[in-house]
Amino acid sequence: MSDFLKRKLVEAEDDLAIKDLIGVFDEMEFLKTYDVVADRDLMTALRSSIERIRDARDRDRTLKLFSEFGKRGLRVHGNP
Repeated sequence: MSDFLKRKLVEAEDDLAIKDLIGVFDEMEFLKTYDVVADRDLMTALRSSIERIRDARDRDRTLKLFSEFGKRGLRVHGNP
């Protein structure tokens, strides 16, 4: 599953798709269904995808979300 989503992330061209996919990885990390932080290739793909977000405000918000990855027990978005 993560390989499929990683491929979609790398192929994504619009801001909304990138943000949505990063949100999915955030949820996977929060639910501990996948150790996103341990997957170095995925973390690199996430970082480069964030850099492709055109809207500066969205890019900054998504970068903040990304910086919270791996902080177990911390709810970054959505309902606690």
